[in-house]
Amino acid sequence: QTCEILDEAITKGALRNVQILVSNHPNHPADLSRFAANPHFTIIGLGTHFGENPKETELTNNQHAFLADMLANADLLLWVATTLGIDAAVFDTPEIAVNFDGKETLPYNKSVKKYLDEDHMKHLIATGGVHVARNPRALIDAMNRYLENPALDREGRANIVAEQIVWNDGKAGERLLAAVRGALQDL
Repeated sequence: QTCEILDEAITKGALRNVQILVSNHPNHPADLSRFAANPHFTIIGLGTHFGENPKETELTNNQHAFLADMLANADLLLWVATTLGIDAAVFDTPEIAVNFDGKETLPYNKSVKKYLDEDHMKHLIATGGVHVARNPRALIDAMNRYLENPALDREGRANIVAEQIVWNDGKAGERLLAAVRGALQDL
């Protein structure tokens, strides 16, 4: 339904000059085939399943690289419930948390609204680096503001990086290797 809302906004001229890349969380696939031929959308699937449990999913090295490139080069990121907002902040990519259920109103326990009530999401929102869209009009308005001025909420995104990321130096693999080697030496 969010894709429908965006498509309607583009068609009516409320959103201009946008190309929307859509990827659902690998644990929550949805049928987006009806948008596959739509020139406003590029539909992709990230994540490789390696078991029967849908949570047994990981990104391949190529998918990791693609995701990093996408976050670094996107004009903005829309998300519902994901830690990609932290990753996007590293690249100073404006972000909007979609906090409504498309074109319908669902009970709280089935609504996306419950995700932003989780403690870690409340903390992320409190940084000021994420705009929360509570209805379709607010989403389109926020998208237009960020597309016009990507510097909006830049300080908040810097707060996300400062508060949520211990090291932002690209050397996590080296630290992990050192820890594993140290543990093996202690055996």
